[in-house]
Amino acid sequence: ATAYAIAHDFPYIDVDVIEISKAMINVAKTFFAPIYRQTNAVTFHHYDAFVFIKNTKKRYDFIFVDPFIGDTAHPKIRSSPFIQHVCSRMSKNGVVVINFGFTSDSHIDVAIAR
Repeated sequence: ATAYAIAHDFPYIDVDVIEISKAMINVAKTFFAPIYRQTNAVTFHHYDAFVFIKNTKKRYDFIFVDPFIGDTAHPKIRSSPFIQHVCSRMSKNGVVVINFGFTSDSHIDVAIAR
């Protein structure tokens, strides 16, 4: 829903969605695309986010990472290498927002500080 809401509110941008679950992609296309009536601006990529961000050459102005499966974020997505790859894909004035929920993992604080 977030991707379609962003595309709806900002119709001049393209939105890439990286989703490891084909079922979640189908849910989004089935239930949220008709609500927002904005399908052309949203592109779904059925990938592991770590693999996608490591291999893409595209630069982004905004990256929103919401890595939860249930109530847990995959450890690979919460790792310093992943965060570094995300930051390397940003445009000069890009913004990264990562939903880690509540955590006491000190390595995340160190990676973000860099």
